[in-house]
Amino acid sequence: MRLDRFIIAQENDYQQALKEIRNGHKRSHWIWYIFPQIKGLGRSYNAEYYGITNLSEARDYLQNPTLREHLLEITQAFYDLDGNDPVKVLGGIDAKKVKSCMTLFYKADPKITLFKDVLDKYYGGQLDFNTLEKISLKIAVFCGSTHGTDPEFVKQAKALGAWIGDHHHVLIYGGGHAGSMGDVSLSCLDHGGQCISIAPLFLKREEDPRVARHIDVVDLSARKKAMIEMADAFVALPGGPGTLEEISDVISQVRLRRISKPYCFFNIDRYYDPLITMYDEKVEKGFFTKVHRKQILFASTLDEVIKIIES
Repeated sequence: MRLDRFIIAQENDYQQALKEIRNGHKRSHWIWYIFPQIKGLGRSYNAEYYGITNLSEARDYLQNPTLREHLLEITQAFYDLDGNDPVKVLGGIDAKKVKSCMTLFYKADPKITLFKDVLDKYYGGQLDFNTLEKISLKIAVFCGSTHGTDPEFVKQAKALGAWIGDHHHVLIYGGGHAGSMGDVSLSCLDHGGQCISIAPLFLKREEDPRVARHIDVVDLSARKKAMIEMADAFVALPGGPGTLEEISDVISQVRLRRISKPYCFFNIDRYYDPLITMYDEKVEKGFFTKVHRKQILFASTLDEVIKIIES
């Protein structure tokens, strides 16, 4: 859908919208095309028609001289107001829409710090989770409920979580904050990230209140299915049989072309070296092809993990 729809709508209403924001009180109906949000958050005609399709369209919006100028000008006017309660200026529903808009365009171009400034001033620095869920990379991390014996396992799990949080991606994990699951999830949250916890009811554990979304499932198979369906990429940290079972399902689905998503083993301190040997032997003994073996990636450093999951 072309950006003309915004230019046409703003020709009549932009100056009035700017006046209302400068006066500190929104009165008329222009929110959808003055502070656009990602498509799919609302069900009304305007929410659908003026919804931004993806990050690419958001970046195109910022490249348009008129739309960019208007968005930055009215956002600055909103930021310059006294006080820090967006509801007093916009009303409850539209305050949420502006939070979504700021999140969208901050993700589209983090170099424009004004969008983050508004989030810091009015929303406690929190990005809109529903927007992030639609535009950010959702990374499923398979890991154990214990820390393991090697301190490097903890260090690298926390580093992975920190990277996910710092880059405003979304972590999908198996719930709770025990062991490696806690290392990666709490680190993600500490760095301003968002988490989706998926846990079977019989294993339900106490969650950190900062976790944005909880999904209850009936059993471990349902948890794995939900994680694979929701995620855009997968990382297997050092773990036990459950971790191996989960990432092995991903490997099988990629082989069978049921999904096409990047994945890797995070081979911290050579933990997965025996598995590398096993897969190589499968090729030698005719149970695996060389082509399929090359698809199974083992990363020794966080930089290598990042390169794989962003591919």
